[in-house]
Amino acid sequence: MPATTISNLTDLLQSLLADLYATEQAIIAALPEMIDDTMDTKLHDALQEHLDTTKEQLSRLETINTELEFSTTKDAEGIDAIIHATQQIVNAIIDSATKDAAIIAAAQKVEHYEIASYGSAAEFARQLKFNSVASLLETTLGEEKDADAKLTSIAQGGLFQKGVNEKAVEE
Repeated sequence: MPATTISNLTDLLQSLLADLYATEQAIIAALPEMIDDTMDTKLHDALQEHLDTTKEQLSRLETINTELEFSTTKDAEGIDAIIHATQQIVNAIIDSATKDAAIIAAAQKVEHYEIASYGSAAEFARQLKFNSVASLLETTLGEEKDADAKLTSIAQGGLFQKGVNEKAVEE
């Protein structure tokens, strides 16, 4: 969180929004490399779709910023650490199925970080009676939960196909 003083729930919300803004920017920068590293077509398509969704989420945060005026120059230390650790692991993996499994695990770490952050921000906005802000944050929260569920589905596979995790075991 920021080096500035947080005096009340509005300040805390603005700090969390600044972190989310930086987080979305970091994800937009990192996702193309993850997409290029995937071999599974469903994973590739899901990550590409989420990149497009993330750009919409950043736009939503810009809309929120018009109302609440939070900083957009914050570092994304939390998500940067997750992304850096992921890049090191993915770069060390030789076989493609295991690499896809690692990418899913990393993407789910990111989703869980965002789910926790958007969930808290939406609740703070609701408590502060920033109803339009809460609604926008809840929309993004739903998208993050959907992305997480889709990644789980790709990892586990389905009735007629193997999931990425099962393919990794076979390699």
